[in-house]
Amino acid sequence: MKDVTFEISDFGPINNAKINLSKINVVCGINGSGKTTLSKIIYSILATYTDVGDLILKEMIHMFAKYIKDEISKYKDEAEVNNVYNKLNELNNEFIYLNNYKNLKEDIKYDIIDLALFFKDSDKIHSNKLFIGLFELLVLIDSLYDDNLKNSEIIAQFFNNIFGDDLYLINKWNKNANIKAYTNDKSFSANLSFPLKDYPLNVKRIMDKLDNKEYHSQLSVNGKFYINEIFYIETPFLLDFFKHINPLYDDIKGLKLLNTNDDNNFCFHQSSLILKLMSENISSKYSQNNNNSEILKLFDNVLNGSIEFNPENNKFFYSEKNNDYSMSSTASGMKSIGVLKALIKKNLDSNSLIIIDEPEIHLHPEWQIKLVELIVILSKEHDFNFYINSHSPQFVEAFEVLSEKYGMGNDINFYLSEEHEDSNKFEFKKIDRENLRFIYRNLGRPYRKINEIRGENLNKKT
Repeated sequence: MKDVTFEISDFGPINNAKINLSKINVVCGINGSGKTTLSKIIYSILATYTDVGDLILKEMIHMFAKYIKDEISKYKDEAEVNNVYNKLNELNNEFIYLNNYKNLKEDIKYDIIDLALFFKDSDKIHSNKLFIGLFELLVLIDSLYDDNLKNSEIIAQFFNNIFGDDLYLINKWNKNANIKAYTNDKSFSANLSFPLKDYPLNVKRIMDKLDNKEYHSQLSVNGKFYINEIFYIETPFLLDFFKHINPLYDDIKGLKLLNTNDDNNFCFHQSSLILKLMSENISSKYSQNNNNSEILKLFDNVLNGSIEFNPENNKFFYSEKNNDYSMSSTASGMKSIGVLKALIKKNLDSNSLIIIDEPEIHLHPEWQIKLVELIVILSKEHDFNFYINSHSPQFVEAFEVLSEKYGMGNDINFYLSEEHEDSNKFEFKKIDRENLRFIYRNLGRPYRKINEIRGENLNKKT
C-alpha cells in the first residue's frame, strides 16, 4: 500500500492535495476542510480493484439486461427483436451465477447493435429510450473484455453513487477538477478530468467506435492495483437503520448494491461494509478459541461484548455477558469500537485498507488512546492499512507516541488540511514528525479561544 499516490485539484472543497499512502495515514483538519471528500475519492478508486467493484459491474449488466428484456418483450414477435430477446433472457439467467460472466458470447454484442439500430429508426413507443439503453448495455458487455475499460466504468459508478448530487455540482462549477492516482513503478494509473459528462455507461465511446472515430475520454485507467479488501467506516450508527435486503443472487449472501429500496438507500461503501459484517466466514486467527490472541485481548480490554448479526430476524445486535441489546440501545462509543472488532473477525485479508472517518467523535479520551493502540498493532503485526480522518489533537498525539513505541514511526504519514489563502478551498500538506506542532497548533485553536475567554472573565472580576 506504500507505493500509491493520489493527486487532487479543484475538487469540491479541495484546492490541492497530494497523498502518498503509507501503512497508517492520519489526515487532520477542521470540519468542512475536505477530509471526508478526500477519503471517499481514495475509496472510490481503490475499491474498483476489489470484489465489490466486480459485483457492481455484474449487477449493472444484470439490471440493464432485465430492464431491456422486459421493455422489448412486447415486440418479440418481430424477427429483428426475437433473437436478441432470447439471448438477453439467457444472459439474465447466466448472471444469477456470478462466475459465468467471462463465458458471454462475443456475438451478442453484434445482435445488440443490430437491434439498437432497428429501434433508432423505429417509430415505436420509447424507441429512442430503448436505443440508448441497448447501447448502455453494450458498453458494459464490451468492458468485460478490456480490464481498463471495465475499471473505468466501475470507477465512474463509484463516483456517481458516493458523491451523488455533489458530483453534478462539481461537473458544473469545477471545470478544472482533476484526480490522478498512480503507483511509483507506473504499473497502475488513473486519471479523471471533469466534467465527467460521458460517464457512467459511456454510449459515445461505442458510437465513435462504430463510426471509426477517435474517442477521447475524461476518464482513463491503465494497469492494475493490487488490494485485497477496502472498507469505509463512516458512522457507527449505520447498523441502527439497517433492514435486510433480499440477495440478488441465489448462491451468495449479499446485498444489492445497485437496486436498494427506499428503506435501504445505502451508498456502495456502506453496503459493502454491511455485506462483510453479515458474512458467516470468521477467521480462526481471531476466533474465540484462540484466547491468547493479542488482538482479541486488546479489544476485550476495551470492549467485552461484540456486534453480531442474526439471520433469523435480519438484524444486528450487541452481545455482552449473555445479554443481547438492540443497536439503537447500544452506546455510540461501543458501536464505534464494535464495528472494527467485528470487521477484523470476519476473515479480513492482509493488505486490506480500512478508512475510518473521525472515530474519536464518540469515544472517551481513554478509549481514543486504546483505539489508536489497536490500529497501530493491527498494522504492525497483521499487515492491515489504515486511513484515519481526525480533528482531535489528542487523538493525533496518541498516533505520534504509540507509532514510535511500536516501531512504526516510518510507516505513518500525517497530513494537515489548511485553508488556501487565495480561495475558500483547502490545501493538504504532509507534515513530518518533527513538525507535528503545526497540526497541534491548528487543531488547538479552541483551547486558545477558551483561554482568551477565561482571561476576559478574570479581568471582569478585577
